[in-house]
Amino acid sequence: MKKHDIVVGLQYGDEGKGKVVKDLLSKKSYTHCIRFNGGPNAGHTIYHNNKKLVVHQIPIGIFYNLINVLGPCCVVNIKKLEEEIKYLNENGISINNNFYISKNTHIILPEYIESDKKNDIVGTTGNGIANTYSAKMMRTGKRAEDFKEEFTKLGIKVIDIYEICKNAEKILFEGAQGFCLDIDFGDYPYVTSSTCTIGGIISCGINYAQINDTYGIAKPYETYVGAKKFQPENEQDLHDLQIMGEEYGATTGRQRQCNWINLYNLEKSINCNSCSHIIFNKCDIIKKINKFKSLSPDIEYVNADKLLESIEKYILNNCATVKKIYFSSCPNCI
Repeated sequence: MKKHDIVVGLQYGDEGKGKVVKDLLSKKSYTHCIRFNGGPNAGHTIYHNNKKLVVHQIPIGIFYNLINVLGPCCVVNIKKLEEEIKYLNENGISINNNFYISKNTHIILPEYIESDKKNDIVGTTGNGIANTYSAKMMRTGKRAEDFKEEFTKLGIKVIDIYEICKNAEKILFEGAQGFCLDIDFGDYPYVTSSTCTIGGIISCGINYAQINDTYGIAKPYETYVGAKKFQPENEQDLHDLQIMGEEYGATTGRQRQCNWINLYNLEKSINCNSCSHIIFNKCDIIKKINKFKSLSPDIEYVNADKLLESIEKYILNNCATVKKIYFSSCPNCI
């Protein structure tokens, strides 16, 4: 049986999944890269040829001449997709006829975007994401198979994703957002509209027995972009994290709110995703502040190394599927 890997976010998105996906693709013999959820509300930042680039809908595998696919749990804005292809072309990256979209992926229509902007109650990126997923559930939406001509003009093939996955040698499934934004597990209603857990890959036509490794991505602190109050007031160290960590949303450009890491939420996220590997990004940033803390349990630490040591111990004591934990201080690699 062919085995495949997954990358998922363990917090509120913006954990550095794009960096990890790119690093894994550069080191392992993957043949396919498949985005399995989200849409243009996602933003994956990577460094390519020493240049910082952000992709929103196109899988990171496009940088490695792999077969890249947008899965049926994604939603797609065709106009923005065309702009993203042009943006990559301007930076020396071509899709080279290696870009596919599942025929049952739903399409974001202009009216969904307009409605989204008018009815923002709990925070939105203004991309029409929720309305597109709503239309999907109401069975009134439009799918990629209804726009074959448009996708053909962009050099994108509309396909049956089951056939792609059935014949693929080794897939890296690329998740968007994070567990704490998941429609079912997140802090409802301050969530996204898609499944951010490994459950989303089932829509691509593979089963759980085909999963090899699941890489869960986090930071040693938490960040959030949205409508709810997330960052405690009058905590200078959290403000310092915002500045030193350059905490701005890759999609909205809005400053991310910061808070201390919640170990119980992390435990739940790791176990629900059956993570085998955990990667903490921005460990260099946490070492630059003067206060070190975790939530649930609420503990203060004398230095950043003690915090990271405590995080590792907590995970190994509470998450049986974890094989290895990485603490990364590199912006380009694990």
